[in-house]
Order: sequence, then C-alpha cells, then structure tokens
Amino acid sequence: GYISEFLGAEQCASCLSGSIWVGTTVCQPCQAGEYQSLPAKQECEPCSNGQISGVGFSICSPCPAGSNSTNGQFCEDCHLGYFQQSESQASCSLCADGTVAQSEGSSQCIACDEGTFMNANRSHCDPCQPGSYQNMKEQIECIACETGYAQNLAAQSSCFECIIGQMMNPLKTEC
Repeated sequence: GYISEFLGAEQCASCLSGSIWVGTTVCQPCQAGEYQSLPAKQECEPCSNGQISGVGFSICSPCPAGSNSTNGQFCEDCHLGYFQQSESQASCSLCADGTVAQSEGSSQCIACDEGTFMNANRSHCDPCQPGSYQNMKEQIECIACETGYAQNLAAQSSCFECIIGQMMNPLKTEC
C-alpha cells in the first residue's frame, strides 16, 4: 500500500483514500462507480446500488429520493408513472392504480380526484368525458351515466336525473 517516488528513496508514501497502489511507484485513482475510504489499499470497492461516485472518490454518495442507480456512476430520475420515496435505491416503483407521477424524478404518487381517472401510463389524471362520471378518488376508469341520467360537462362526480318525460340522447350528455 506504499509507493516510492524514485528508486533508493529513504521513505515510502501511502496512496491516499480514493486511490490504490499499482506496483511500487504509482497510485491510481478509483474509477467512477468505485471508492476506497482507506489509504494504502490495493483494491477499490464498488458502490452499492443506489449510490454513486466519481473518479478518485473516497466515499459513495446516495441517490436522492425520486431517482435510482444500478451502475454507481450516475443517478437516473424515475420515469413518468414511477416514483421512489427513499434515497439510495436501485429501482423506482410503478404508481398504484388510481395514482400518478406527473413529472420525472417523483418521490411520491398523487391520487386522481373525483371526476378523473388515471391515464394508461400513470403520468396524469384524465377528466371523465361528458356522459360519464367518477364519484371516488384513485380510480382507473369513469362510469357511464345510468339510464335516465345524463352529464353534459367533463370531470364530474355525478350525473343529473332527466325530468320525467324527457329522453336522454345516445351519448348521455343531455336529456
């Protein structure tokens, strides 16, 4: 773990943390994704999943919430529809049904409100279209208005009842 800068030197020097000794005259920095916290060592250690380091680092740093790493070299933001609430993680999780992650790097998912439903890639909540409704949060689809009921607005939590003698149109948007 010690090197001599020149032949016949009276003292040897140790390689600093973040580097390792190669032969008797060269200290080599640890590569990105590796670290060495102690001086005078022969091997660098790989960063754990969810942590990163640069060239010559003596420690690995955690990836923040909303990201992950498996290569030790960079943190990658969670994709739309995925989240990670903790730091130092190797993967992101898919948002649960009825919830969405609206931006890259989300640390949590947001519940879809009444009158909306989760879109297919879990990146945003879509409004229920006229003729349908949703009266609960965290849903994956809207409900068509029942016979005798209609709704002419989008993003609604209920349908209105048609007056006796009125017929609703086929789209259930008007009586």
